[in-house]
Amino acid sequence: MEYRPGLGGYGYYNPSLGRWVLYSVLGDALMTNTLMRNQGYYYGATLLSSSNGGWGFSSTMGALLFLALIVYAASRLFTIRRNF
Repeated sequence: MEYRPGLGGYGYYNPSLGRWVLYSVLGDALMTNTLMRNQGYYYGATLLSSSNGGWGFSSTMGALLFLALIVYAASRLFTIRRNF
């Protein structure tokens, strides 16, 4: 890619055509989009993912708190039944 103001701006010399080919921003964008789509690239919004399989700190603490609540309720229920 070169800039040659006498030949119209940015472009390149194509030896097989034997002429200067002007750079087209629209053509480049369309070709890039087509090639990326055909090769399976994704460049949209960032997908949310977690490096530890989806269990973040708050999820782990919530699960532990829920487990502790179940154990506490079971021990209270066992104590109440034993007294009657």
